[in-house]
Amino acid sequence: MTVNTIYAGSLEDEVLLASVGVGSLLVNLIVFCPLFGLNGALESLVSHAYSAGQLQLCGTLLNRARVIDTLLFAILVGLCSLSSPVLLNLGQNPSVIRNALTYSLACMPGVYCQCMFDL
Repeated sequence: MTVNTIYAGSLEDEVLLASVGVGSLLVNLIVFCPLFGLNGALESLVSHAYSAGQLQLCGTLLNRARVIDTLLFAILVGLCSLSSPVLLNLGQNPSVIRNALTYSLACMPGVYCQCMFDL
């Protein structure tokens, strides 16, 4: 997302730069934090199962985490797409919000893949 911010800044359009910043905030705060937190908790469970020699349990935990991450991802994308009233109440420009939501929804396939490969 840093490259996107640099590119938006080179266009010298304040609305686009603000949109990338707000969109990155939405993606990081609403989607990345909860999913990476769950994946971090899974690391502890899998390491305990592996050290106990329970490889079957490691696979079971991984598959359960994939299902839970996918369901939670769908909920969080919905929450992210419905965040415009909150941003309006915080005083954001409506064109910035519209562009930020477009940017954040365009990032979601990559975010999903990153969360799945973090497992």
